[in-house]
Amino acid sequence: MRNLLFLTLLFCSSFSFGHEFFFAFAEVEFDELKGRFEASVTLTSHDLDQSLRSMEPNFKGLYKAESDSMSRNLVEREINRHFSIVIPTKNSVLDGANAIYFHLEGIEIELNGTIHLYLSAEHRTVPEKLEVTFDLLMDEFPEQQNKLTLIYRGKKSTNVFLPNQRTQLIELTQI
Repeated sequence: MRNLLFLTLLFCSSFSFGHEFFFAFAEVEFDELKGRFEASVTLTSHDLDQSLRSMEPNFKGLYKAESDSMSRNLVEREINRHFSIVIPTKNSVLDGANAIYFHLEGIEIELNGTIHLYLSAEHRTVPEKLEVTFDLLMDEFPEQQNKLTLIYRGKKSTNVFLPNQRTQLIELTQI
């Protein structure tokens, strides 16, 4: 009976070394008084670290990103590639001309394996619509699911981003 229990535990523990599902969460608020977007992105630190190391072999790791400018710039670039907001204009096709570039304000790595990235971007006028792309880590992990909470004038809207729905048009008047 002891051997059966040992084999069962050994078999079950083989599934605990990886995770099947991958998630990232973002919260974005447009602050009209400051004229800027403020955002936080939370995800699993080792997933982001693995992705960045595959792109840049000289990446020194997330723990060094606060003090190493090359690592910090890589994190900021990658976030802006896969977490973006474009302000569509009334007369143009969404072409990225009005893209919001987020600046990495801070990084907080938790002991539980999550990382919080704090971002901001200046934007002086109140947008009517946002074209949001949030496909962070979806190229590396096919099961990646991302969730965005948008806060505007005290109201919240939540949007889910999946590999087959990486970009969404959000109307601020509908929040």
